[in-house]
Amino acid sequence: PRPPDRAARKALIAGFALGAVALTAGGSIAFAGKAESGSRSHAVFSDGRREHIDIRAENEQWAVRPATEGAAARTTVYSGGVRLSGKIDPAQTLVQLNGAPPPAGFDPMALKPGAIERLELTEIQGGTGPNRIINIVLKAS
Repeated sequence: PRPPDRAARKALIAGFALGAVALTAGGSIAFAGKAESGSRSHAVFSDGRREHIDIRAENEQWAVRPATEGAAARTTVYSGGVRLSGKIDPAQTLVQLNGAPPPAGFDPMALKPGAIERLELTEIQGGTGPNRIINIVLKAS
């Protein structure tokens, strides 16, 4: 007789294999995570000179998309108590507000605590434009 854990191991391997097939077939793979109780998700981006972005939230989920037109993208969605601080360099990071260009003079660092419903951060690799797109989705008032 086979040990009972062998079937579980096969199921786990099959799950990873299906995920790899989905990624290489042109789809995307999404993952989700929740920070441990009392801790928060934390991401920092810095070029050491003009840009320093610090994102903190309770929840994080991400999706990886294969390269299209020479650029691959990974989108991370932060939700739950999202806080954004630092300094954004417009040459490296494009900021959107609720999926559209923000009004003139908009400063995402000046948003009040609790104003952000979620923050969608798309990191672009191999493209010719900005390295990141930050879409700030505000809570409905």
